[in-house]
Amino acid sequence: MKNYKFFLIILSIFILVGFFVVTYLDMPAPDKLETKILDVNDDQVK
Repeated sequence: MKNYKFFLIILSIFILVGFFVVTYLDMPAPDKLETKILDVNDDQVK
C-alpha cells in the first residue's frame, strides 16, 4: 500500500508539471507579440 501512494504522488506531480508546460507553450513568447508604439499626437488615440 505504501508503494501505491508513492507512485500516485509521483504521477500527480508529473501530470501537474505537464499541465503547466502545455499552458506555457500555448502562450506566445513576449518577443513574438506585435507591439504597437503609440504616439502622443496620434489621431487614433484621441
